[in-house]
Amino acid sequence: MSERIHGTPRPGAATVSFDHLRPEFHARRLDEWATLRETCAQWLPHATLAACVAKMQANKPDGGAVAGARLQLEGIAETVQRSFGIGPVEEVVMTRLDVTGHAHRDAVRFGNGKEVLLQSLNAGITAILMPEIDLTKYRSAESRELVDA
Repeated sequence: MSERIHGTPRPGAATVSFDHLRPEFHARRLDEWATLRETCAQWLPHATLAACVAKMQANKPDGGAVAGARLQLEGIAETVQRSFGIGPVEEVVMTRLDVTGHAHRDAVRFGNGKEVLLQSLNAGITAILMPEIDLTKYRSAESRELVDA
């Protein structure tokens, strides 16, 4: 099948064939499924893939998988610092705002309690994912072991 997309008739318009994209797309999906199966086998041994995914979904924080993640933001511009009463480096928590009529909802909550849409931050900020302290909430009860200290 040689479906093609033709750009508008102007100099430099591109023609792209889907023929070479389909196998690459299919291979990437197969890799993602294999990774999911391997992860589930480690996290919840002897369970079906559906049971593993259902358990992962149940363990997500309110607001989605990203909500609650802790980040350290570096390179915050002076204008953003003044606007929100923060410094050039801040530890934040990802959150999702309940806003209506707005396309964007992903935000960060600063230590001073201010919640700011990601789009309101300056370009060029570096975000470092901070380690999760309590990893036990992501382990199944069957895989937990008691250790004498």
